[in-house]
Amino acid sequence: MKFSRKKLTFIPVLVLISAIIFPSFTALAADASYKFSAIDLKLKVPEELICFTQTTTGNNAYLKDIGAQDANEVQNSMKASNIYLEAFSKDISYEIAVVGMKAGASLSNLDELDENQLSGMFLQYIDSENAKQVDIINDRPYFRTEVTSVSDEKQTIYTRKYYTVARGYIYMYSLQSKDNEITDEMINDIRYIINSAQYTDVKKSIF
Repeated sequence: MKFSRKKLTFIPVLVLISAIIFPSFTALAADASYKFSAIDLKLKVPEELICFTQTTTGNNAYLKDIGAQDANEVQNSMKASNIYLEAFSKDISYEIAVVGMKAGASLSNLDELDENQLSGMFLQYIDSENAKQVDIINDRPYFRTEVTSVSDEKQTIYTRKYYTVARGYIYMYSLQSKDNEITDEMINDIRYIINSAQYTDVKKSIF
């Protein structure tokens, strides 16, 4: 998501037409729960993170903190990039984006592949994404990538991404930090979200 004031931006790998989602939000003692019917995904986010979805409204008090003019700017940017959830640290020093999209017919669910098939698919992914290794999180394989780049504003961007395929959907979880190397705290936050992820049928909200 790119805004004019703050220069911390999530740079999506793929930009596809996204479906309108109807997430539900439930406040818990230690985290927040989200459901996305368009991509069959449920997950939880640590309560200390600031969250935005494709249905964020103008009542969100943190819009100005991320440099957004209004809620429509956030919604349109997320929909254009298939971002279903974006979570920021309170000081906006790093962000985590959750991307989902329909997988092509040739892509298999990663947890259904044997070791040889998974290795073969990983090698293909390496060619396109400079993948580092396969991480097993909550008994599911994720291809992990780590990239350091320089933005147009000459800022160093550190990125760690996790990629998996489940139930016919591609899911990408991206952690991005501006000018500061990725810390254990940041990694714990993104792995918490991934570990909580449930790939299952989600009913659309009537609201």
